[in-house]
Amino acid sequence: MSNTIPTTFLILLIIQFVLMIVDRGIYLRKSITAKFIFLIVMVIAVHLYFFFILPEINQLPFRQNTPAQLWYFFKCIYFALSAFQVRSGYPTRILGNCLCKSYSLPNVFAFMGWRAIPFLLEIRILMDWLWTNTTLTLAHWVIVEDIYGNAYITKGWRKMEKEYPVPRGEPKGKVSKYAQGGGMLLGICLIIWFPLIIISLSNTNSLVNPPSDATVSLQLGGYQPIFTMSAQEQNLQALTKTEYSKLKNKFITDESRSFFAGYKAEDIYKVTIPGESAVTWSISPPSREALMDDLLSENDMNVKFRYSFTRESELSPVATVSNEYLFVLSAEKNQTVREDLARQLNLTDTTSPNVTLLDVFPPYIIVPNEGEPDRADDLLPNGEYQYSDITLVLQSGGIDQLGDGISEWWSVSEDGTPYLTIYTFNQRVASVLFAPLSGYGIIGLYILIITIVGKFIRTMFSGVSFTIMFTELPNVDRILKLCLDIYLVRECGELALEEDLMAKLIFLYRSPETLIEYTKFKRD
Repeated sequence: MSNTIPTTFLILLIIQFVLMIVDRGIYLRKSITAKFIFLIVMVIAVHLYFFFILPEINQLPFRQNTPAQLWYFFKCIYFALSAFQVRSGYPTRILGNCLCKSYSLPNVFAFMGWRAIPFLLEIRILMDWLWTNTTLTLAHWVIVEDIYGNAYITKGWRKMEKEYPVPRGEPKGKVSKYAQGGGMLLGICLIIWFPLIIISLSNTNSLVNPPSDATVSLQLGGYQPIFTMSAQEQNLQALTKTEYSKLKNKFITDESRSFFAGYKAEDIYKVTIPGESAVTWSISPPSREALMDDLLSENDMNVKFRYSFTRESELSPVATVSNEYLFVLSAEKNQTVREDLARQLNLTDTTSPNVTLLDVFPPYIIVPNEGEPDRADDLLPNGEYQYSDITLVLQSGGIDQLGDGISEWWSVSEDGTPYLTIYTFNQRVASVLFAPLSGYGIIGLYILIITIVGKFIRTMFSGVSFTIMFTELPNVDRILKLCLDIYLVRECGELALEEDLMAKLIFLYRSPETLIEYTKFKRD
């Protein structure tokens, strides 16, 4: 599953977004002529695209394209409503938000939800200020909208308190306490444990991620690798339950039991590397002589065993992971081995023995989704079977029918068998459903959710004292009326009066004493 967005789809989304802004601008300017021209252009463009351009791009008729049909259906609804709007005309007065026509709880919650949508409030404020005749600066415009929104919400709460009065001195009921406080407590607990639940579910629903190719190579010093071979298909086999049990019972330490708990039988693969090198050893005579001299010298020689694993799963973050194990052939401790290798390289010596290298490669390797595969140290804490030995033999021969002459290649064996055996412990990948979340990792996901959601929740429990004089207003009717008066005089073109009313609103919020007097209930 690809994480990319098709370019055509992205262009359509951007065009649709721009059209929404243009339509809103025409509405604010109340230009029926512009709306009519815009509608005609849209009708022609949409029909050209859906019935002529899109079938050519997708090579699919419109009647067989279900997503295009659904989009066209909603476009037709939009065209019908736009035509009715052109026929009926725009309203002569645009006062406030359409959700603020009533102070009922559904309207209040709908308005609060609308304000919580990211960037929606900001885009509306900017568009309204751009395409409305006003004397207010953008900062003053934002102040009016914010005061009106907060006053409307406060009015909704005061209305609810009036309709559902609570007798004085009576404690809060259990129903309201558990519904409000219990719900918030449950929500916070879920937020705290949500990342761990997601990671657990992603592991439970994860998919096996076996290797499709395993390649190993052996290199002496800085010379050309002497052995290179790959294992594919039949040489890569998942363990059966019987083989899994035998392998598990082979290790009896607590660390190994804990290690096997993270892997199932299908997660462990037995990789069989054929012992005959896949490529011939075509070293040049000077390099051959230099290698023999290095083996017979008193300098240490590095030996590299490289291994890489390739997966074909699209959910795997990295297709190929590789690593290498480096060990040293010491001139002092491994003198006999080095001399035997030099004898195999000597073409005149026909009695050269097979060479056994000790501790060449780890037989148990953890293959992660990304990063470097490494030996299973948790499985082998004491290093009892940490590395395997191999026997090297330099072979020579040719194909008589081809007549290409003599070729050389190296063959390896392990414990007398003509192949190498490696057990890979393959880490699983998250399923398509949990892949986007598990990609962050447990630490990243935890920090992301706790930081963002925690900051939002913290605003509900701290800093509340600084907003008491604005959220605990007993009667906001006069403030709402003042905001609506600003909207009304603006729509009527009385811009000088708009400035006066705005100055009054700012003075009101700059003076706590005046605000207290302004929001008192009138006494009979």
